[in-house]
Amino acid sequence: ASNNTGVRNTIRYNWGRILELSITAIMVVFHCIVLTFSNSYIESEQQIIMFFYSILCITFSYRWMLIDASSHKNQDRTFGATLSDSSVGAPQLLIALPIIMTICARINDCLVSGHGLDPSIRLHSTHSALVFLPCLALLGLARLVISSLLADNSPRENNLINHALLRTSSFYDCFSDIDMQSDLFTLILLSFAWWEKRSIDQSRNGYTLSLLAMVVPMLGIARRLGISILYQYNWTRKRKSRHRTSADNAVVSKSVTNATAESRNDVSSIKRKESAANNIILIAFKFLLLIMLVTGPSAAASGLLLVIQYWATHTLSTSHNGKIPSPSMAAIWRFSIRHAFFASGHACSFNRLQFSAAFVTTETFEFIRAGTSLFLNTFGWEVLGLFLIWNTVAQTRSYHHYNISAWKWYCWYQVLESVGACISVSLMKRHLMVWAIFAPHFAFSVIFSIITIVFQIIVLLIWSNDIVHQDSLNNTQLKIQQQKGVD
Repeated sequence: ASNNTGVRNTIRYNWGRILELSITAIMVVFHCIVLTFSNSYIESEQQIIMFFYSILCITFSYRWMLIDASSHKNQDRTFGATLSDSSVGAPQLLIALPIIMTICARINDCLVSGHGLDPSIRLHSTHSALVFLPCLALLGLARLVISSLLADNSPRENNLINHALLRTSSFYDCFSDIDMQSDLFTLILLSFAWWEKRSIDQSRNGYTLSLLAMVVPMLGIARRLGISILYQYNWTRKRKSRHRTSADNAVVSKSVTNATAESRNDVSSIKRKESAANNIILIAFKFLLLIMLVTGPSAAASGLLLVIQYWATHTLSTSHNGKIPSPSMAAIWRFSIRHAFFASGHACSFNRLQFSAAFVTTETFEFIRAGTSLFLNTFGWEVLGLFLIWNTVAQTRSYHHYNISAWKWYCWYQVLESVGACISVSLMKRHLMVWAIFAPHFAFSVIFSIITIVFQIIVLLIWSNDIVHQDSLNNTQLKIQQQKGVD
C-alpha cells in the first residue's frame, strides 16, 4: 500500500510540475506578447497581473496539498533533494506561503491608496498616522531581525525560516551597527516628516527632515557599494596570487587541503557583512526607504507588505531545489515586482506619473533632485525587485544553480516583453491610440529592459566573483569531506 501511495504521489508531483510550467508559459506569453497588441489589455494590466499572480500561487499550494506529508522525503530523493535538507519543516507552511503572498498583494492592491499624492495627504486613510506609524515600527522590527541574522556567524541555511527569529542572544550588537543605526534614524525621520506634512500649519512642511531622510540612505548605499568594490578588488588580487593552476586540474590532496584551509582563513578574516548577499540586502532596504520617502506615507504599508511578500518568495526559492520549476519561480518574481509598480498608483502611461514626488524635499523645482525623486518614485520598485531577486541568488549556497536559472528566466521574460512591445508599436503605428497607449507602453518596456541590463552589468562587475568564490569554496570543502570518508 505504501508503494502504491508513493507511485501515486510521484504521478501527482510530475503532473503538478507540468501544470505549473504550462500555466507559466501561457501567462508569460499573454503578458509579454498578447497584451501589447490590445489597448484594453494594457489599460487593465494591473488586474491581469494580479490574476496571474494569484493563480500561480494557488497552483503551488494546491500541488503541495496533493502530496502526502509522509511521502515527501521519498519524493525528494527521487528528484535529488530531501526535505530534511530544507529549512522548512512543516508541509502546512509550504501550503501557506503562496497564500500569504497572494493576500499581501491583494491588500496592497485594494486597501492601500494615495501613493505620490502629498498635496492631498489628509484625504487618504493610509496617510493617517494611525497607519504609517505602526507600519514604520514594524519595518524597524524587520530591519532589526535582518541585522540579527546578518550578525550571526553560525553555519546555517541562508533563509529566515530555518533560522530562529527570536534569538536568545542580545540585540546589542545589532544596534551598534552603523547601518542599523542609520536605517532606524531614517525611519524616525520619515515618521516626523510625514507628521509635519499632515499639519495644518503651512510653515511645517517637513522639507528639511525629508531631505535628511534622503541623504542618509544615499550615503549608506554609497558606503555599501564601496565595501563591495573593495572586497571584489581584494579577493581578485588574492585569487591571482594563490591560484596558479587551473581549478579543473586540481586534485583533492594535501595541497588542496592546505589551500582550502588558507582560503577559509582568508574568508574568516573578512566580515560576513562584506559578503555579496549581506551587502545586497542592506542596499535593498536603504533603497526601499528612498522609495517610501518619494512615494508618501501610504508607501509605509506597501513597503511592509512587500517585505512580507519577499520573505515568502525568498523562502520558496531557497528552500526547495526543483520543487518549483525555475521558469515558474521567475514568473512569480516578475509578477510580484510588476504588481508593486501598479499597486503604488503607477501605470505605463505618462499621464500617471506622480509629479508631486519631485517636490518631496523642496517647494522649488531643482532639476537633479526632482528628476532623481521622480525616477525613484516611478521605477524604484523595479530596481528594488532586482536587488531582492539577486539577493536570493547570492544568499543561496547549495541551490545556487537553481536560482541562477530563475534569474536567467527573469531576464528572458523582460527581453520577450521588449520584443513584443517593439513589434506591437510597429504594427499599431497608425492606430488611433498609438500615442496615448501603445507608445507609452513601449517606452516603459524599454526603460524596464535598460534597468535590467544596467543592473546585470553592475552585478557582474561588483558581486559575481564573491558568489563564485563562495560556491567554489563549498565545492572544495565537499570534496575534502568525501576524501576523508574514503580514507
